[in-house]
Amino acid sequence: MQTLERHLNELPIVDYVGLQNYDDLLHDAHILAKENHVDEMLQSSTFELLEEMRVYDEDIAIGGLRTLPVALSTASEIGLFYDIDIDRGSIFASSLLHDVGKMALPKELLVKSTIGQEWTTADTLTMRQHIYTGGMILRNRCLPVTVIRSVEEHHHKQTGGNEYGIDAHLNNEERICRDAVAIADFAEADINRTNTRNQDLSRAQREQEICKDIRYVLGDYSYCDELSRVVAGQILGYTSTSLLLAG
Repeated sequence: MQTLERHLNELPIVDYVGLQNYDDLLHDAHILAKENHVDEMLQSSTFELLEEMRVYDEDIAIGGLRTLPVALSTASEIGLFYDIDIDRGSIFASSLLHDVGKMALPKELLVKSTIGQEWTTADTLTMRQHIYTGGMILRNRCLPVTVIRSVEEHHHKQTGGNEYGIDAHLNNEERICRDAVAIADFAEADINRTNTRNQDLSRAQREQEICKDIRYVLGDYSYCDELSRVVAGQILGYTSTSLLLAG
């Protein structure tokens, strides 16, 4: 039987998340919207908010654009493997807008995030608010519930407290949407930011750290271990995951 690891092995993570130019990324996002048959009204609302994000801080908008194709690819492959319908429109909007709440954060904290500067405890507490603020913004704009939940919970395994990661209120489509955005967000951040936690780690240590973090993001789902190895391998620039699977 084909494994999910093999099924996901060719996801184009590195190809997408390393791009920097806003206009090129935006052009690709419009193409992806058409290819994935995203509702025109949802497209309009999403791109309108994305432009507001760009005006406030272009790096926030670029992060959403780089996250989009990775989240779509990841969710699509999981859906195909498990024969689950994927809400492509919600994944599209959730990916682009997952950090919309950062428009309410101080600019100096956004700079710290972009360059990977270490946060204080106060910085961490302030940054955590962006998921809730994002949810409120999307509710006010009447975005779909799946999009709102995905944005509010894409850090659900990282923010502490037993209330995060409880999935009884989510159906399969909502869970995959949220997790695909979380994985893509993690991959984008790992490639494009100098993380003070892992910048001095050896390559082998970093493989283990990335796998551990992705498992933490995903929780205990049946595709978790295989998917974490695939994503970790592609983040580190491998064309296959054989080295990771052998470890």
